[in-house]
Amino acid sequence: MQLRTPAVLAAYRCGHSLVCCAAPWRATLQVGEFESIESALQVRADPSFSAAAWHDAVLMQHPPGLVRQPHGQCTILDPSERLCRLQRSAGLQALPVSCRNFPRSVVATPAGLEIAFTLACPTAARTVGQTPVALVWQTSAAAQCPYPPVRTVGDRVAMSRVVDWNWSEFDDFRAQWWRCLGGVASGSELAALLLAMIERPLQPPRSLPLTSHSELGGPWTQLQVRAVTEGLAHLHDTGHAHRAAQRDYWPQWLATPDRVQVLATFEQYTAVLACHAGLVLQHAAVHDGLPAAEGIARAARQTVAAARALQVLDGQPQGIRDALIAAAHWARGLS
Repeated sequence: MQLRTPAVLAAYRCGHSLVCCAAPWRATLQVGEFESIESALQVRADPSFSAAAWHDAVLMQHPPGLVRQPHGQCTILDPSERLCRLQRSAGLQALPVSCRNFPRSVVATPAGLEIAFTLACPTAARTVGQTPVALVWQTSAAAQCPYPPVRTVGDRVAMSRVVDWNWSEFDDFRAQWWRCLGGVASGSELAALLLAMIERPLQPPRSLPLTSHSELGGPWTQLQVRAVTEGLAHLHDTGHAHRAAQRDYWPQWLATPDRVQVLATFEQYTAVLACHAGLVLQHAAVHDGLPAAEGIARAARQTVAAARALQVLDGQPQGIRDALIAAAHWARGLS
């Protein structure tokens, strides 16, 4: 069985940002995980994190169980070493799947295992910002994958609420969108392609009409502003200067963006935003459980949100990273 991973993130390694160890994320336990972790700790008998400590750390033992998170931070995290005490004592395989897989979504498909990433992980988002490339697969043997699938997709894939295709048709169709995204040479072409993704998600265009989308210049809704604000509030704290910069920029989220400026952002970050769109599009139907048409349109809107964020945050040292994370939270807030 094959394992397919987006090449741009195939070399991903945890950067210990600890975003996944704090709200809004939380370690959840599935069937049998509490007992299996307890057994692993008993065998190792590590005094720094014992089976008894594991008992104390878990709020709910029955699925979906929850690990305690006092003050918004996972109780089994060792903040002084920026490491998980459970992983340090019993290894990666002992972690709950929700922790072990993050920021990956692992799905079993007729083509083998497929890994997608959430760009709400700062390390993943930074990688995309530094080395954006068109979405192509890197393949390896699935037997070597330490990340178990949490979902299975069969041979029929929902394209809309009333239409489904077989896996081969869907896989080829998805690759057409990726080729389109990989072929954009300018911000105006990317804007046109995002428009097509929103208006005609099941019809990858043969050519790119030079047009623009009203969302590029429309005002943010209160829901969008709240989702982005709450999302960025949960980022790892990088110091007073960063917090002050974010606070000073919030009023600009409410303003109607200038269309010329936003399109200029598309020109400046064409490769980053095209790569972002491709990675989010990968989730459609396979990883997010939505019909493909809805997932593809959402990927385009999320990329528009990233462009807006880049316009507001441009010049800040964490601008690209924050923008991509904000877009991920924004999309989650609307779903």
